[in-house]
Amino acid sequence: KVVFPENLKSIGENAFMKSGLINVTLPAGLERIEEGAFSYCSELESISMPASVVYIGSKAFSNCYGLDGVVLPPNLQYLGSEAFSSCTGNITELPEFAYSIVGENEILFGGWVENAPHLDLVTYQVPETFEGIL
Repeated sequence: KVVFPENLKSIGENAFMKSGLINVTLPAGLERIEEGAFSYCSELESISMPASVVYIGSKAFSNCYGLDGVVLPPNLQYLGSEAFSSCTGNITELPEFAYSIVGENEILFGGWVENAPHLDLVTYQVPETFEGIL
């Protein structure tokens, strides 16, 4: 178990990569989850992200095979490529993104859900604020 300080603003690149974490609750003021922060946490089952998270880096949760019921924060502005690749659980809620949800050279939803055919996405309304699809 990890207890995060309430004033934590960012979780660094590969910070918990391959750790044995099972359930994670991130602190209320967290803003950024950097590239690979929780990648290869094969035992990770749940993660609770506060509304303050605006950035999730590339491969932040890739290969977290047991991760399920992910609710993306409503204020999320950037979701990196392959952020949830090779995860076998479900992403249950998608926010109305204000800015970009694509990484470099990625297609909308193409990279971050790669190898995640379980995503229950029937319809996605692209918000009016969205300026382009790369």
